[in-house]
Amino acid sequence: MSAAESHWPAWLRRRTGVEFLGPPNLFFARLTIVLSLGAILYVGAWNAAKYPLSLGYDAQPNAAYIHVLFDQHHIPRPDQSGEANQPPAYYVLAGIAARLGNEFTSWHDTSTYPGFPEASYRGAQILNVLLVFLTALCVLWLARVVAPQRPWVWAASVGFFAFLPVVSKTEAMLHPENLNLLASGLAVASATTILVRRHWSRQLVACVVVACAVGLAARASMLFVLVTLALALAIALGSG
Repeated sequence: MSAAESHWPAWLRRRTGVEFLGPPNLFFARLTIVLSLGAILYVGAWNAAKYPLSLGYDAQPNAAYIHVLFDQHHIPRPDQSGEANQPPAYYVLAGIAARLGNEFTSWHDTSTYPGFPEASYRGAQILNVLLVFLTALCVLWLARVVAPQRPWVWAASVGFFAFLPVVSKTEAMLHPENLNLLASGLAVASATTILVRRHWSRQLVACVVVACAVGLAARASMLFVLVTLALALAIALGSG
């Protein structure tokens, strides 16, 4: 990049190789995105390690669902878990993650809390943090599709998501919403890419279908996303 093309100050260019970082707006947008993604992982890991599991929303009913599903091999009845009316997909993944964590570590987080059959659910909590991180990548994907020439829109989108209080507060709790969140984000980003680029690739269509299926198998509220995508598709096709 020539000095005429660079937007870095001349005094900085003379003393460093800063122009190799690319235009300042793109560099700082990327830096903001990296820091935001790092904040998601840091806050989530800290909460998973330090925040009492029992203080999470519906932690005990969700733990009971996992216990019944894995130890009694059926979906719980209403008298066994307050989440008995929910689909099982998340609880299968969370149960596997929790038991793998217990198999390979010596975590003991629940001994002082009644109603939690496993020694620790930190593996499931770390899974939830990973689901939020992947959702942030879907937000970045979506921002780049709708504003391909505006790096600060990408950075603002990821930053807003990362520092939204409800995200940082709940990302390491034991609940199925994070899987539903990822499924929704993947479905919306894939469908938006199809509609913006007018390109029906098999990979993108598969992403929409799989995301909707996983979302419906995790939370019935995914139906609202499905209806929204169907309406968007109908409007796009109707407008030519």
